[in-house]
Amino acid sequence: MPQFIRNKFKAWLGKRIPPSSTITLDQRRIFIFPSRSGVLYLILSMSILVGATNYEKNMLYALVFWLLGLFLVAILHSFANLSGLTITAIKAHPAFAGAHAEFEVELSTTKPRGHEDICLQWPGQEAVLTQVSTKSPTRLMITHLSEQRGWLRPGRLLIESVYPLGLLRVWTWVDLDMQTLVYPAPVPTQVQPIAMHIHDQGHERALGHHEEFYGFRHYQPGDSLRHVMWKFVAKGQPLQTRLHQDYLDLRQWVDWQQFEGMDRENRLARMCWLTLALARSEGFYGLQLPGTTLPPNRGEGHRDSILKALALFELTDLPCDYPTQRS
Repeated sequence: MPQFIRNKFKAWLGKRIPPSSTITLDQRRIFIFPSRSGVLYLILSMSILVGATNYEKNMLYALVFWLLGLFLVAILHSFANLSGLTITAIKAHPAFAGAHAEFEVELSTTKPRGHEDICLQWPGQEAVLTQVSTKSPTRLMITHLSEQRGWLRPGRLLIESVYPLGLLRVWTWVDLDMQTLVYPAPVPTQVQPIAMHIHDQGHERALGHHEEFYGFRHYQPGDSLRHVMWKFVAKGQPLQTRLHQDYLDLRQWVDWQQFEGMDRENRLARMCWLTLALARSEGFYGLQLPGTTLPPNRGEGHRDSILKALALFELTDLPCDYPTQRS
């Protein structure tokens, strides 16, 4: 199809079926046309009609009218199989470049009967076949290959069916306003994060310095009197010293400058891997990018903030107002 016609069709489709997180299919949003089997079926029916006319065979007339009547009934049932179907965007899951991003959708019905053999598919991606009952909504994951980092907008979702006889194809294109982040594909690296101990010289207790209780031992000359358990002495017990396990808070940095000599994407891929490794260690870590600094922290939210910064670094494709998650 020429690009000009394709753009015209997209513009027309955008007006007829505007983007929405929840769409219910009706006569304005459903298209129907004979399938390949349906076209052959009609050709066969017309051939029989020609034979019946030439040879004046009443049985052939009866067969043709029965076949055409069956085709008309199939039109009604095929249309009804999509009519009343409600599609709701639930959640878009982030992915790493080269992997399949998952988009969660929910299917329900406004009709007293269910919907059979419904096929859902992003253009050029793997199709999902499902049924929708009247008892409870159906939730499913539809995948889309993420080829590069940044925002992934899968576009319009194809929903189609050839139920019940396969003679007619009924379909629609819906835009569920879904998008998700694609992080750089992590690549292992031998580069270690920059480690910094937080301390403040001149103070007895350094910034970020903590003391954890470890246990007791018998008093030894030179032990700090602050740590002597005097209440034990008051009870007539031997003099004992309280032990502590001291440590300094360690701050680690994933720094852009550590990967000099690499191009942008290779740097980001290795920084992504390093971020995931630090997240598993449950320590404090931060990010240094040209123009962007995320101070050390920890937790899933902090990890996701760093991955987002890596995914969108130096990209001009800003996100639209679509939410990545719906409830």
